[in-house]
Amino acid sequence: MIVALVVGSALTALGMLLAIAADAAWVRWIFLSPLAVLTALVPHPNIGTPEHPFYEGTPLDLPAAVIGFALSALMNILIAYLVVSRWQRARDRRSY
Repeated sequence: MIVALVVGSALTALGMLLAIAADAAWVRWIFLSPLAVLTALVPHPNIGTPEHPFYEGTPLDLPAAVIGFALSALMNILIAYLVVSRWQRARDRRSY
């Protein structure tokens, strides 16, 4: 369980760093999919002109980001737990 917690947390942190540093949307959708979904659902009003749109963040962005990050961490920890537990079961079967 500790291994899954460490691996899942590391994947979440790595995904966040890659998404910020590389500005790659695909990284956000792989490692941080709940965060990407929740922040995409928040409406952003256009305060620019139709020719030059400018979208401003809203107060709803902060709770969406915090909840999405927490759900992303939980998702990555759960995936890591499933992978580690399957790997341990397969290793235990081979040892008999």
